[in-house]
Amino acid sequence: MLPVKLDPAVRRDKVSIRIPGGFQLDELPKAARVESAYGKLQAAWTLMDGEIIFEQTVEINDTVAPAADFDKIRDFFDKVGAALAAPVILIRP
Repeated sequence: MLPVKLDPAVRRDKVSIRIPGGFQLDELPKAARVESAYGKLQAAWTLMDGEIIFEQTVEINDTVAPAADFDKIRDFFDKVGAALAAPVILIRP
């Protein structure tokens, strides 16, 4: 089996979403931090002046891992995906 090659990458995002009229924030996801030999994620959601602010940094390390580590690599990316898919919940009061 062939080794797994990860190319180095860094992505930083900041997104602001105004809460629509008639809604209020009920729940924000907790801040997320995922770290492994393959990279790391930091993500945070905050409420400021009627806007939901989402900030994230994802770093992928320059890695050549043996095929036997594929499950560990997949686990890292699954955790990153789960953290970023956490829902923001709005309600109508």
